[in-house]
Amino acid sequence: MRDQTFFLIQNSQNRDAAAMHAKLDELIFAVRKADAAFIGIEHLTDHELAAILAEVEKRASAIHAGHAAKPVRQRPASRDDDLIE
Repeated sequence: MRDQTFFLIQNSQNRDAAAMHAKLDELIFAVRKADAAFIGIEHLTDHELAAILAEVEKRASAIHAGHAAKPVRQRPASRDDDLIE
């Protein structure tokens, strides 16, 4: 019974996390200035995620120090619809 309860809780948490990722991906896509390259980063390796986190934290420190924000991953956001316009 304990294993079944654990499985049900884990399954629910996995669904919740997947839904949260989908919602965040949609928000990233919808916000024009957001970097669309962040969509799906949960599938990157731990090393790749750590590098992105370090860049995001560096940008946050700069913003809190009153400096202009720079793009993370050293490139501007790109979207297919930018090419269409």
